[in-house]
Amino acid sequence: MVSNKGYALSLEQRQTDLVRSVVEALVADGREPFRPGDVVSRLREQNQPMGTWEVRGALSRLEAEGTIVLDPASASWRMAEARSRKAG
Repeated sequence: MVSNKGYALSLEQRQTDLVRSVVEALVADGREPFRPGDVVSRLREQNQPMGTWEVRGALSRLEAEGTIVLDPASASWRMAEARSRKAG
C-alpha cells in the first residue's frame, strides 16, 4: 500500500513556499501590512489560485517559523523583524 502522507507534506510545503514568495513580493511593492485576501488576489493574478483557507494555513506556518507576525487587533500581517526570525 502506498502512503499519501509524503504527498500531503510536499503539497503543504509547496503552498507555504508559494505564499512566502507572494508575501515577499507584496512587501517589496509596499503592501505591508497585508491580509490573506491580498495574497489570494496576487496568486490569482499569477494564475496560481489557492483557497483562502489554504493561504491562511500557509500564513500560520510562516508565523510559526518566525517569518511573519499577525497583528490581532487589525487582523493583518507583516514581516517579522530579521533578528526575531528563527534560523533554519
